[in-house]
Amino acid sequence: MFSGPLILGGAGSRKRVVEKLRSGLPSGQTLPADAWEKRHRALFLLLCAHALSLPAFAALQGYGLGHSLAHNAVLPLIAGVAYIVRRRRRVAATVVSLGLITSSALLVHLSGGVIEAHFHFFVMIVVLSLYEDWVPFLVAAAYVVIHHGLAGTVAPHAVFNHPDALAHPWKWAAIHGAFVTAAGIASVAAWRLNEAARADTLAAHRQTEQILETAHDPFISIDERGLITSCNPQAEATFGWSCAEMLGRELAERIIPERYRDAHRRGIAHFLSSGEGPALGKRLELAALHREGYEFPVELTISALEVEGGHTFNAFLRDISERKRRERYLEAQHATQVVLAEADRVSEAVPRLLEAIGEAMGWEFGALWGFDGSRLHCESTWMAPETHLEAFDEASRRLRPAPGVGLPARVFRNSRPEFVADVRVDANFARVPAAVEVGLSAAVALPLCDGDDVRGVIEFLSRGTRYPEPELIETMETLTALIGRFFTIVTEREELRGKLERLALTDELTTLPNRRAWEQGLQRELSRAERTGESLCVALVDLDDFKGFNDKHGHPAGDALLRDTAAGWMDCLRPSDLLARVGGDEFALALPAQPLGNAQAVIARLRAAVPHPMTCSAGLTTWRPEETARQLVSRADRALYEAKRTGRDKTLSADESAALLAGPT
Repeated sequence: MFSGPLILGGAGSRKRVVEKLRSGLPSGQTLPADAWEKRHRALFLLLCAHALSLPAFAALQGYGLGHSLAHNAVLPLIAGVAYIVRRRRRVAATVVSLGLITSSALLVHLSGGVIEAHFHFFVMIVVLSLYEDWVPFLVAAAYVVIHHGLAGTVAPHAVFNHPDALAHPWKWAAIHGAFVTAAGIASVAAWRLNEAARADTLAAHRQTEQILETAHDPFISIDERGLITSCNPQAEATFGWSCAEMLGRELAERIIPERYRDAHRRGIAHFLSSGEGPALGKRLELAALHREGYEFPVELTISALEVEGGHTFNAFLRDISERKRRERYLEAQHATQVVLAEADRVSEAVPRLLEAIGEAMGWEFGALWGFDGSRLHCESTWMAPETHLEAFDEASRRLRPAPGVGLPARVFRNSRPEFVADVRVDANFARVPAAVEVGLSAAVALPLCDGDDVRGVIEFLSRGTRYPEPELIETMETLTALIGRFFTIVTEREELRGKLERLALTDELTTLPNRRAWEQGLQRELSRAERTGESLCVALVDLDDFKGFNDKHGHPAGDALLRDTAAGWMDCLRPSDLLARVGGDEFALALPAQPLGNAQAVIARLRAAVPHPMTCSAGLTTWRPEETARQLVSRADRALYEAKRTGRDKTLSADESAALLAGPT
């Protein structure tokens, strides 16, 4: 009743045992094509060697030429067939196996069946296991058993040389078959181990390939000649070449800029000759070449591995263009902020700004364009060192474009940034000949805004291919916004400084120049008179008894009197004359290019313009070329003193006051 399940269970167990035994045997035909070709070539040459050597051995054994050739003619025939079917892998291996086992049989026959000659069979069985193919291997093993049994029965003296073997050929065929089987088992075990090792290697290789194919970074491998032997999809995406287009081509020609190719080749040669590679195992930053011809920065690590037949060099790379761009943008922002923090004036900041932004962001030429109300003009330029862009700089400085004509003028009119990949093919770029001459192509221009008003345009250009990546425009807009705000702040600060300077040189009550302004102005007039040779008259004017007026009418009335007097006097003077309040009620007057007589007439008009009932006194003098400003004013002051002392309400010249002081002669 239990026989059914037991039988089923027994069959299942036998099946598992068979499968286990089968799994322990080699699969066969797993050799890679190149390895099989090398082994087959060696075994074919071994067959040819037997075909040539066995006739000689037969002759040494005393056989005649005809007998030797008759016995050994089969080997050249088998070798010829093996050569004809060499493209058919299994057939060719089987034919060579038959040839080599036949050579063993012939060797035994020619030797008279000596036991030592039979070892040739064992050797050939081991050798034929190199094919790692069951068909030629089993054909050879079967050949041994059949040959020993059949030939031993038909012609025993051709196979054996001892009585028991001659009497019982199949017995000794079995014995020899056992030895062949033992040799075969050893060969099969080695064969199985080779297959397992090769399978492990292949699995590891496939796993490595899968890792490389799914890696985020590009991978490229080259041989000792610098030829690309492997790459992954990320390398295709990074460099623009497909793997099919890279494999077998020199790495230097594909992704290395021309100026670095010789150094790359020398590095490989140096490693192969010395075993030293300074760049190996280090993280390097270099420039790489894209298929489209532009360069970009990469970070890479190179390792050298010793493989069969030489070395292979493996490189993991990473495109660091984005990181470098961000670094440049941050550097540009920092450099701009440093310049803006240190500069006091727009004229001082502009050249440094162009240099800081240009160097940080890889431009070669920069310019600031201003607007004079009708046309743009180039206010300042910058050129990177050793770029030889003088012709373009000169063309930019000569240009006076109307709004809308050319890149800066378009940006000025439209109030928005613009990027041009190649200005040399821009029909509206006014400096195309100069750009072609010096090789400038990529350009960017951005408006400098003060609120809604465009104050100017900042422009940068460079050689080579550049792309309008969003980060570039965004960063440039940020920088120009900073610069625009700076220009606004500095302009307001300069206006405030000018106002403060004017206030520092202005008398608050009368709005006339004060003493400090008088001293500066008088020095300018003296320099002008010395340069031109024209006359210069100086007068000091003082209101008579101003203190008594203040005491009687009060200080507000006195202040009003001073304001009215100053206003009346300004109406009597030329724009070139200098009138200043240098004390409470004391005024100083410089009259350039006026002789003494004319100056006296001017002073008379001033005295007549003093509000009634006030009067004034004046001391007047003419500059002498040898005297200083202090000496000149001192003479006018003495004349004023004499005018006051001698009755007031009068004008005395320095010569007249000197005569009064000298008394009657």
